[in-house]
Amino acid sequence: MRKVVNLGSDPVAPAAEGPIADWWVTHCRPGRGETAGFPRWTARQAQEQRWAGFPAAGQEAVDTASGRWVKTREKWIEARVPGDVHLDLLRAGIIPEPMEGRNFADLEWVEQEEWWYLCSFNLAAEEVKLARAGGAELVFEGIDTEARIWLNGQPLGRVANMFRTFRFLVTDKLKTGENTLAVQVSAGLEGVHDKSLRRLARSWNQEDLRRLWLRRAQFGFGWDWAPRLASCGIWRPVRLELLEPIVLRNVHVQEVLPPGPLPADRPVPATVYLEAEVDSTLPGFTDVLVTASWTLLAKPGMPGSSESSAAGRPGAGDGDGDGNGDGSGRSQVFRRRLFPGRNRLGIRMQLPQVWPWWPRPLGTPFLYELKLTVTMPQAAGDGEATSGSATILDEVRLRYGFRRIELWQTPRPMVMPDTDEEVQGGPADEATTFTFFVNGVPVFAQGGNWVPADCLPARVTPEKYRFLLERAVDAGCNMLRVWGGGIYEHPIFYDLCDELGVLVWQEFMFACGYYPDFDAEFRAEVEAEAEEVVRRLRHHPCIAVWAGNNEIATMAWGHWKHGRPVDPEATVSHGSEGLPGLPAADVRSYPGQRLFEEVLAGVCARLDPGRPYLASSPMSLPGVEPDNPWQGDTHSWYPRVDYEKDYGRDPGGFCSEFGSIGPADVETLCQAVPALRLLAGQRPPADLAYGELLSRVPELREHVHPSEDAMVRRRLLAHFFGPGVRAALLDGKAGDKGTGETELRVAGEALDRLALADWVRLGQLMQAEVLRYAFGHYRRRLWDCSGSLMWMWDDAWPETGWTPVDYYGRPKALFFVLRRLFQPVSLVWRKVRRRGGGGTYDRVDWFELYGVNLLRRPVRGRLRYGWWGFHDREPQLVEETVEIAPLSSRRLGDPVTPPADPVQAAAGAVYAELDMGLGSDINSGIGIGTGMDDEIGAGAGGQPRWGLQAREFAVPWGELQLPAAPEIRPVVHNDRVGMVSDSFAWDVKVDGLPALWGAGINGPARLPYDDHFDLFPGRVHWVVPVKVLERAGGRGHDLKGTAINRLVRTVQEMLAGGRS
Repeated sequence: MRKVVNLGSDPVAPAAEGPIADWWVTHCRPGRGETAGFPRWTARQAQEQRWAGFPAAGQEAVDTASGRWVKTREKWIEARVPGDVHLDLLRAGIIPEPMEGRNFADLEWVEQEEWWYLCSFNLAAEEVKLARAGGAELVFEGIDTEARIWLNGQPLGRVANMFRTFRFLVTDKLKTGENTLAVQVSAGLEGVHDKSLRRLARSWNQEDLRRLWLRRAQFGFGWDWAPRLASCGIWRPVRLELLEPIVLRNVHVQEVLPPGPLPADRPVPATVYLEAEVDSTLPGFTDVLVTASWTLLAKPGMPGSSESSAAGRPGAGDGDGDGNGDGSGRSQVFRRRLFPGRNRLGIRMQLPQVWPWWPRPLGTPFLYELKLTVTMPQAAGDGEATSGSATILDEVRLRYGFRRIELWQTPRPMVMPDTDEEVQGGPADEATTFTFFVNGVPVFAQGGNWVPADCLPARVTPEKYRFLLERAVDAGCNMLRVWGGGIYEHPIFYDLCDELGVLVWQEFMFACGYYPDFDAEFRAEVEAEAEEVVRRLRHHPCIAVWAGNNEIATMAWGHWKHGRPVDPEATVSHGSEGLPGLPAADVRSYPGQRLFEEVLAGVCARLDPGRPYLASSPMSLPGVEPDNPWQGDTHSWYPRVDYEKDYGRDPGGFCSEFGSIGPADVETLCQAVPALRLLAGQRPPADLAYGELLSRVPELREHVHPSEDAMVRRRLLAHFFGPGVRAALLDGKAGDKGTGETELRVAGEALDRLALADWVRLGQLMQAEVLRYAFGHYRRRLWDCSGSLMWMWDDAWPETGWTPVDYYGRPKALFFVLRRLFQPVSLVWRKVRRRGGGGTYDRVDWFELYGVNLLRRPVRGRLRYGWWGFHDREPQLVEETVEIAPLSSRRLGDPVTPPADPVQAAAGAVYAELDMGLGSDINSGIGIGTGMDDEIGAGAGGQPRWGLQAREFAVPWGELQLPAAPEIRPVVHNDRVGMVSDSFAWDVKVDGLPALWGAGINGPARLPYDDHFDLFPGRVHWVVPVKVLERAGGRGHDLKGTAINRLVRTVQEMLAGGRS
């Protein structure tokens, strides 16, 4: 069996055997390594001459004029592999933390340098002998980005792709004793400095067009939500593999499951086809035994359990098996004959019982371990070969989930969701669904877009991966879209998604730009990258779909549509005739399209034919605008101000990208911008005026992107200001002469006077309300719409951004709102407005209530709904028993009309709750229940159950007549602690809870409490179980809740003053 010598410690997946090498790093001017050849240093010399600190004794570490580290080739610092040059420099005290302030802006010199990594490792004589017999391969799982590699002074080659694993045959280059490995690495910019950018110049992201020639994380050169911080280094593990004469490679599993919907509560039969490549260096043919064993890693009802059980009893094989199993029915042995060189192995197995893998919330994500072993049989006394005393030559283990994935795009009615009117002569010939089916059952996908969890991807730890993914599961997510401008994530990401029942929309790493597919060498590199990525990830059941890129087809279509040439060297005229359809020649004429429609599509069809592939995202049917809302998936980026109108009219069948900005927590901003605390002095930074901080702390601007800050401002003004200015904002005429210029200026100044804590609270409320409404709209339209993925789930950088959980792991208000909404059963109100009438905010004529059930069983319960005044202790709610069919959305009850009196309409809300009888005494239908194994909200991990509630206002926030000071107090009842109020309390935040469990990634991934909820008069909202609170050192009667009512009233008064 192969022996692995690890030349670095992988913090995500620590190696179990082999020595760990000490690495050192230094740098030189670009191009020096090309002429200097192999460096003269050994690791021992590097250690003796290492950089002594910051600054070094008797020497300056940083050139005071340039701010750069002194270019002294004789000075080395310790390095970590896997890692990043920035992180090595940070640990050595040579650079400051890149995520703080605007430090990143002073670190661009790092990407302009070339860096030398050096390590030595020792091999025993028997290890060298083993290498000579079977071969040895030096494996780099990832080098960022361009590198040249030497072993013992002999060149191994040049590589230039961050995403690929590179293997070098080093059998004759190893020696007994000390071996020296040297790697010259750079960010890759020097290698493409002479590449032409003319044909790529119309790309959307213009930060640095050289990125389009580089196979590396595209966001590293700057995006709207991340700074320019181009990573560089050996970012994935390095190892030496000492091989046997027979080596297993590229194992592939395909299964055939019964047709139609599969049961979630019992196993099913499966036909399994195993494929693998087997390399043999033995002379002549060789007879071997191949053993395939399946082990169940999760028992029924225990997803992720480490206990193993048999995977059913495999039956007869394909006729080639010799029947010499181990007697347990878990494994099967096959005889195969190998010839020198590469052999292709094929095995067919019948498994009478396998538990299917299911995504949340349809069932348990059952996983199996496949162990494929090649042995050399020993001759028995009668001359027969047996496996009992066989010598293991090689073994491969991988986890697998049995499931069938399909993507259905079938006709659906072309009906506008806000008016129920049929569309005639729309932008497409027909509307189609976009629904994923797993094991024959439709899945409503809900979740977010995943970007690298750090601007320096090598820094993401296993703890952070698990934290972010388990927090996504805690919120109810069941799909994440790995965005095409980042990285193919670490294996632990996909392993965790397998375990947690989270589907992954996997894009290839191309985004918002035109790529040089006219270059044959570039095309070949992309094809090699794609082949490796597909082989590496195809055994993960979580992968739902491959997508070629992010928004490139949409970008090209936009250029065509407006008559702008995409490619100045193209021979096709790009006129606008024929819109909304375009001539076929035009559709195939932008740089990069050959990659997405031919190269990547071909790789997926050849290596993973059972999984859907999309050329781009968004993508409609051929010949139709890619972001057409009636077909395919859509990216719903509306003006983003009048969210009720924009999202309420969205007819999309699957919204794979949309979002809303929300400020980061005050503690996050202070952590990212230490100057805030310095400015505040003895005062809490949260009390300082937001506008003053922006003007006096320029570093804050780096973490509050101007466009994102403006978006928050526009929405706050639009929803709190008067109708005239609001209409001007929504029409894009704000600030024009005669359209509220003075009022806007005064209102903007008023917002700037808000304390930082108040700005954050209002901004997070805005984000939560916008996305609550949008997600509710998409869920209500179940199966006309089959998915909604927000931009984005995680942050690469601490900022005012799009996520429900910020860079440091602190939850925003949005997180708690989504956790309540994303339950398998939910209530959603639809606002119905009369058409016309002038003004964007027309009067709500009535509300319609919908019940959504994403489970495979019907749900019954007691429904209460109606209009609830903010001060009414006993509202007149309608009560009735309802049933919601499996996997359906349906109207519940009768329409509710708001009061005709505008004052009354501004002093109440439409309300609904559903008591399904699960748990004890949860009549409010909201908050945490005590039934840890209840199906509703319990999920695969057994987190506490959440109830059902829905609320909508009838007027804009600026017109709400909220109670100024609702009296909120804690309630302790049996095993739960709740909050209750004497009048309506909006967005109640419970003080002190986060401190009990720790903040950010130091706290639990699954938060055991609720926060940022509404309280109606006399209605208890259960917040946290008593035992959970007491174990953390808290007491129920000490909890205090603060509503946002008073802050909203203050803003209303401030803005009203601006109008006077």
